[in-house]
Amino acid sequence: RLPSCTSELEEAELLFGVKLNYHHNTFDTIFETAQFLRFCSAYRLAISDLQSYDDCGIVNGITADSFIAWLISMSSSEAFNYVPKNKQRYGQRGWERLSHAHPIDTRSCSVYKEEERALIGGNITTWSCLLIIEDPARCDATEGCSWRPMFGSGRCVNTPQQVTFDFLWRPTFTATTTFTRTITTSRTTSATTSSTTASISSTTRTSTGTTRTATSTGTSSTVTTITSITQTATTV
Repeated sequence: RLPSCTSELEEAELLFGVKLNYHHNTFDTIFETAQFLRFCSAYRLAISDLQSYDDCGIVNGITADSFIAWLISMSSSEAFNYVPKNKQRYGQRGWERLSHAHPIDTRSCSVYKEEERALIGGNITTWSCLLIIEDPARCDATEGCSWRPMFGSGRCVNTPQQVTFDFLWRPTFTATTTFTRTITTSRTTSATTSSTTASISSTTRTSTGTTRTATSTGTSSTVTTITSITQTATTV
């Protein structure tokens, strides 16, 4: 946390008796005019017994932290229409873009010294193109700048850089699927073996009164063969 952020939180608690859990950036906060004017009246009253800004009676002046602390202290009469957002989670996009870091505060109580100025300056992208207003010829003549027409006029922006990249092709996968089909065929032939026996009798009568009987017996057989055939075929 930057020293200036800690100082603004401490000063808000000193003036309005509310300890805030996190810092509110003054340049990211939108103020409703009528409500902000009421805050200014309360702020002047809160610092009336302190020394001036130049004499380090107050370190930071009017800040969003002081405004939010005042709103909380006046919750019974002032509407609170703010929803804090965590910049580490939602990202940050300021309403303004710095082209140069602010000069350091030379007061003895200053929390904005050379170290913090160097840190802020190191995070500033070169916005020289954005400083060219309504001048397409000058914009295109400036190295790294391009004029982009829009809304009947245009804007001078940094020339986009060409980015080289390779497509990440999806890897090739080979899969083998085996299907097995078994077909079994059975054929059975059945037959019955039977035999037939026949008897033939004949009677002869002679003159002497003697009677002779002859019997002839014959047997015929029928044989049937039983054949069983089983076929198995496997297809892969």
